[in-house]
Amino acid sequence: EVRSFYEDKDGKLWIGTYLGGLNCFDPSTGKFTVYRHDNLDSTTISDDRIWSVCEDSRKNLWVGTLTSGLNRFDRSSGKFTRYNTQNSTICFNYINSLELDKDDNLWISSANGLIFFNPEQGMARCYFHNPDDNTSLSDNQVVSTFTDSRGFFWVCTSNGLNLMDRQTGRFSVFTEDDGL
Repeated sequence: EVRSFYEDKDGKLWIGTYLGGLNCFDPSTGKFTVYRHDNLDSTTISDDRIWSVCEDSRKNLWVGTLTSGLNRFDRSSGKFTRYNTQNSTICFNYINSLELDKDDNLWISSANGLIFFNPEQGMARCYFHNPDDNTSLSDNQVVSTFTDSRGFFWVCTSNGLNLMDRQTGRFSVFTEDDGL
C-alpha cells in the first residue's frame, strides 16, 4: 500500500509504503532500491510504515513514519539518522506529513499537534489545541500544512483550517461556521 510519493531534485521517485519501507525508483536505470527497517542496525530507517517524504536544499531526504518519528537520509553514506521522542526534541513519533520552509526548517503534522523542527539547531517547538485559548490550534489531529503563494501558512486539522502567524505562534481558525 503506497502512502506517499515524492520526486527529488535528481528526478528519482521516492515511494513511502505501509509495511514495505521506503522505495526509490531511478527512471534512468529503471531499477528500484528498497530501504527497510532493521532492529539490529540503528542506521536503517526507523519504521517500514512511511507516511511522508521531502527533500531539503542540501539534498537530505526527510522521512516521516507512522509511529517511529522522523528520519534524515544521507544519500552519500546510505545511512539514516533517527529523530524521535527518545533521542531528540521531537514531541511526537506519529507523523502525518512534512513540509520544509524556505530556511529548511521542518513543519511536522502529527496526530498530536504541530511540530516546528530546526534540524541545524536540533530544536523543536510544539503547538497544541488548548480549549481555553481561541488562538491555539483548532485540533491536535494535524493532517497537513501548506504555504501559499503569498507566504501564508495554513494548517489543516480534523476540526477546521488554521492560518498560523509564524511570528507569534497564534492561529486563526476557519470552520463550517465560517463557510468552510
